[in-house]
Amino acid sequence: MSTDTELAPDIAEAIGRIIVGSADPYPDYALLRERAPRLRLPDGTCVLTRRADVVAVLRDSRFGHLYPERQRQLWGDEQVNSSRLLQSRLRWFLFMDPPDHGRLRGLVQKVFTPKAFEDRAPTIQRFVDEHLDHALASDTFDIVSDFAHPLTVDTIGDLLGVPRVDRTRFSDWGLVFEALPGSEAFEKAERLIVDYEDYFTALLAEKRRSPGDDLLSALLAAEEQGDRLSADEALATAFSLFGAGFDTTRHLIGNAVHALLYHPHHLALLRDQPETMRNAVDEFLRYDGSVQFTTRTALQDVELDGERFARGDAFYLCLGAANRDPEAHERPDELDIRRARPQPLTFGGGIHHCLGAAMGRLETRLALTALLDRAPNLELARSPRWRQGAVFRGLEELRLSGG
Repeated sequence: MSTDTELAPDIAEAIGRIIVGSADPYPDYALLRERAPRLRLPDGTCVLTRRADVVAVLRDSRFGHLYPERQRQLWGDEQVNSSRLLQSRLRWFLFMDPPDHGRLRGLVQKVFTPKAFEDRAPTIQRFVDEHLDHALASDTFDIVSDFAHPLTVDTIGDLLGVPRVDRTRFSDWGLVFEALPGSEAFEKAERLIVDYEDYFTALLAEKRRSPGDDLLSALLAAEEQGDRLSADEALATAFSLFGAGFDTTRHLIGNAVHALLYHPHHLALLRDQPETMRNAVDEFLRYDGSVQFTTRTALQDVELDGERFARGDAFYLCLGAANRDPEAHERPDELDIRRARPQPLTFGGGIHHCLGAAMGRLETRLALTALLDRAPNLELARSPRWRQGAVFRGLEELRLSGG
């Protein structure tokens, strides 16, 4: 996102705060939703903040990514061709349009199923108990680094077949996803992608030689039987599934605990009525989700509720603003774990709806249930510290006592 003097000062200031990432972006989202719900930035990008608009674009096949074309427009052929990170992103099916997206997603969906997650629920519970034992052994602990991060890395690592000894080396997937050319973060992300992809290249080669009872082996078997997944596609899919599988869920767990600490009535209610946890997880996703923005591009000239857009026009869809739209929810800025049908948009929608949504919900439910059962006196031990960035919302640190 970018701003200049064409924007009203308060709108420009709100956009600036959103770009950097603030402890509470929701007042800025409300300002945009009320004053400029379809905000055209000086670079031509449109920011959508109303739920109806966001849902319409997510579900409309006339909007997609045009990712290779957009990247070359933004950064130029030389930058794209010379960047290992940009080249890797071009192969992520997350950013693909039909028919390639459907071909790759269909292959992954055959093995990356809700049943595969549920079958591993006992294993996830063991990881929950193990990491909670470690966290609660200290007088204070960080819910992110001591519990949510190792739990989610172990869960996706076990699912995909990444050896446990190797899982701790992957901690900055959000940076690899978000970093833009020209920034200091991008230089770091370029180094990370080399390390990450080199690792997965070797891991996939080993699984071809000696398949295991894991989803990467199953994915490779489907590739060999159907000859539908190239080596580059297998690498990009393996890497992106692993990263997406832990980064957003660790933030969801941290954000949920943060919300409960600031809403002690709901904390007590969940302890007394643990059967409400399933609905509570959806409300946490709505109230303070770990993914705040997604993007789309018009694949053709299109009209959206009377406003015309040209092929190639880009959109930032503010999921965080849409989740708190008063046109869709009563008392949208209030946490209510008994809210009927929270319907969060945090996992996206349409053909790009998150494949791991069921796993994220399951992990969060098991993690919070165990935490509230075993830590009856949770309190903040230090002021929360939020990560920077507009796309992913999560805590760098949430240190607690009272376990």
